[in-house]
Amino acid sequence: MSYLFRFAVLASLVAGVAWWQPWRQFTDSLHREPGFREHVTDEYRLAYPSEWTTVRKRDRQGTFWEEFNGPATENGAYSGQARVAAWTRWPYQLQDKLVQYRASAGRNGYRILKEERIVVKGAVAAHRFEVAQQTRTATGALVPLRGTETFALTADHILVDLSVRAPEKDYGTTRLPQILASFEVRQAPNGLIDKVKNG
Repeated sequence: MSYLFRFAVLASLVAGVAWWQPWRQFTDSLHREPGFREHVTDEYRLAYPSEWTTVRKRDRQGTFWEEFNGPATENGAYSGQARVAAWTRWPYQLQDKLVQYRASAGRNGYRILKEERIVVKGAVAAHRFEVAQQTRTATGALVPLRGTETFALTADHILVDLSVRAPEKDYGTTRLPQILASFEVRQAPNGLIDKVKNG
């Protein structure tokens, strides 16, 4: 078998592995409570109540969000909601995103109540804001909301933003804590295959 032929075979195998991207797979099972469904992407995974609906949306900046919505309340607000966005080539540090979020919170109608560093499985750094806001529903009602915004950054600069919220009067009885507890991001690549992939 000639050197060139062996090289071509090896190149084909590497290309096939790169297409499959095994480093993007979660290898262990996600703990979720009864009544929860697992949602898995290349960048993150979480569990959400099985009766909630899911929809993919795009905001004014062109960012895609995966949205998980609980049943509507009598005033038109969702009984609970989770939204997730991921940037696969975040070129900055996590601190830059936090500064950006603090600066824009007021303009976007958020009031930051608390913030803290946290641990998110798979992330090298993570931070969570507890926030309050108001939203106008389709019924015309002005509903106070409470929620959190979680930012998690991986070693290979994937940034994931998980936002959860619910009407303030029901916040203590929602299943948002279970969603937050299940949230994980993909760990950074490592090993020989990943070295080939990353050059």
